[in-house]
Amino acid sequence: MPGKSISDPTMEIIALKLALETRTSELHAAQKQLEKDAGLAALGQLVSTVVHELRSPLGAMLTSLHLVENRVGDADPAVTKGIDRIRRSVRRCDDTITRLLDFSRHETLEPEPTRIDQWLRAMFHNQALPEGVSLTFEPGLGDRRVTVDRDRLRRAVVHLIENAIQSIADGGKPGHIAVDTRPADGHVEIRITDNGPGIPDDHRANIFEPFFSARRSGIGLGLPIARRIAKQHGGTLSLTSRPGQETSFAISLPLDAESAEGG
Repeated sequence: MPGKSISDPTMEIIALKLALETRTSELHAAQKQLEKDAGLAALGQLVSTVVHELRSPLGAMLTSLHLVENRVGDADPAVTKGIDRIRRSVRRCDDTITRLLDFSRHETLEPEPTRIDQWLRAMFHNQALPEGVSLTFEPGLGDRRVTVDRDRLRRAVVHLIENAIQSIADGGKPGHIAVDTRPADGHVEIRITDNGPGIPDDHRANIFEPFFSARRSGIGLGLPIARRIAKQHGGTLSLTSRPGQETSFAISLPLDAESAEGG
């Protein structure tokens, strides 16, 4: 009767050790995720408090500012300039609050089949751009559909457009934003490219980290929010950049199974 090879117990021990190491790694990953979720929950509670405490006085400031503006009119250019500066500052504070709230909350998606090209074309029709920045859209999906939460995806695209605008502003000269779409291996891509100064190599590893920003203004949440929204849809957000030439972000989303090729 043949017996076990002398090496069999050793192989079993090695296999058990490898399995234990795998399970230990999985437990560490699960623990980190729980810690992250707990941190986000705490952040969400903090942000809710901040929103409640700040939005009301900010609204009161805008109302009072409007009253002062009506009383003063254009009588004093210095006062008018000061009023405009206050209004911009209040809106900047409100935008910061909105981004914090957007990052901290977990919304349930309300997806619906969407022809991305038509949806984007309508969106860009009303897109406001600063002086010296132009935008072109090159659709490449035809009637292909993706099931998305349109409001959430719109926020992701807006964050990327705003990031492109800021990138162009950092370059200090007029610039251009090119948006195009294309099918790619069962997915669709929405690519947003600007001809700003690009992203330095030493910033790329941190570009999607919350609160990371190389700029004097901004709190570094636009890109993390856009990436989270892409992930919520089962997709990804990727970056390519050529320092001194351009930056391109691509949202990749799963194509609807029933969406026929080209129709």
